[in-house]
Amino acid sequence: MSYRLQYDAAKSHITGEVTFPKRGATAVTLYVRLPNGLRIASVDPASGAELVADQGALRWSSPKGTVRFEVLVK
Repeated sequence: MSYRLQYDAAKSHITGEVTFPKRGATAVTLYVRLPNGLRIASVDPASGAELVADQGALRWSSPKGTVRFEVLVK
């Protein structure tokens, strides 16, 4: 698995890309560490990711290929 994140403080926004293993996984959780106690507010539904409540993480079930995502933070 590989990933890339970019945080834009002015827009309170994270863009990212995750490439999942070719052999497949039942689920993948990506923990996002944010500055100054910020939390993930939402993730775009097109990414297929779910927000893991109060853990600052995104979770994909049965992920495949490369996925791009956008996250808003508060």
